[in-house]
Amino acid sequence: MGVPRCHDGCTPNDAMSREDAAFVAGILEGEGYLQRQPRKRIVVTNTDRALLVRVRLITGIGHISNRRVRTARTKADYYWNITRSAHVDWLLARCAEWLMRWQPI
Repeated sequence: MGVPRCHDGCTPNDAMSREDAAFVAGILEGEGYLQRQPRKRIVVTNTDRALLVRVRLITGIGHISNRRVRTARTKADYYWNITRSAHVDWLLARCAEWLMRWQPI
């Protein structure tokens, strides 16, 4: 869908607005998880790829992949994955004001 992957030169969007940061924080709270060990990463899973593309474009970081192959009984789901420790720290710091269950590392 034309969304660049991190190894293709992604950088955090320092121009992300407060409204966008609040939106992303809501997505993190509702759909995401933070893994701290063995290395920091954030994963957000959703069946709506367009939502994850929007979050990826707002933040400028991470990549989107298929998680499960569509079958007759399940919908396809996708995940937005942030594996660079500096990007995890940046995103948590930008969204900290609105995060209830996550604290910046």
